[in-house]
Amino acid sequence: GLCKNITDSAKKSGRKVEAIGVGVPGIVKKGEVLNAPNIFWKNEPLAKDLSEATGLPVSLINDATAVAVAENRIGAAKGRDSVVVYTLGTGVGGGIILDGKVVEGAHGIASEFGHTLHGPNFYTCNCGKNGCLETYASATGLIRRYEKKTGKRLTAREIFELAGAGDKAAQESVEVVIDKLSDSISNLIDILDPEVFVVGGGLSKAGDALFIPLRRAVRKKVTFPELADTPILPAALENEAGIVGAAFSGDYL
Repeated sequence: GLCKNITDSAKKSGRKVEAIGVGVPGIVKKGEVLNAPNIFWKNEPLAKDLSEATGLPVSLINDATAVAVAENRIGAAKGRDSVVVYTLGTGVGGGIILDGKVVEGAHGIASEFGHTLHGPNFYTCNCGKNGCLETYASATGLIRRYEKKTGKRLTAREIFELAGAGDKAAQESVEVVIDKLSDSISNLIDILDPEVFVVGGGLSKAGDALFIPLRRAVRKKVTFPELADTPILPAALENEAGIVGAAFSGDYL
């Protein structure tokens, strides 16, 4: 219904909708939603159904990967052929683009950065494993670590501000984020050798307080000197990134 309303509105205004792109909060592969637990979809041929209903080509993309497409198309990584994007929010997500194409993986699950393991942690991830990156480097992980140290539940922004003001518990909590995130980013730079690395999501709003020590740590951890200057940039787009990425997804699949 929404797609038909949009195409009808476009026709009335003299414009033409050429294709439909959809960002899905789950696993997608070749136009099918394999599993989207939050919306209770499994093995749904969504692209086929929408295409038959509208007469237009339809592309599906994971919603986090859509952010990577948007940053590559009009954001911080514009014009680059190879880019890795991390989004640091409630969890850790993102996407990989190599040679201008999204890396989906054999099962449509590539880019699950948040569930790579980085050593035992004091709480278990929602996925059931212990030591996931997102329990260390997400806003949630930072908040929980500071709360464990102090008994106070603050926002990630407040914790960064306290760290800058000299609060020892806040500084130690932020240092864990930097350490684990730099491990992860340096590993991917070693493995993929992207032209640029982009970091977005709520935690990236810390600005220089995050990026300056993060760049310094990654520079020390990459294996080859040629990789030390890989740019690590803040995302340029905010809430609209998923929509923009979905719209351009057909060019990247």
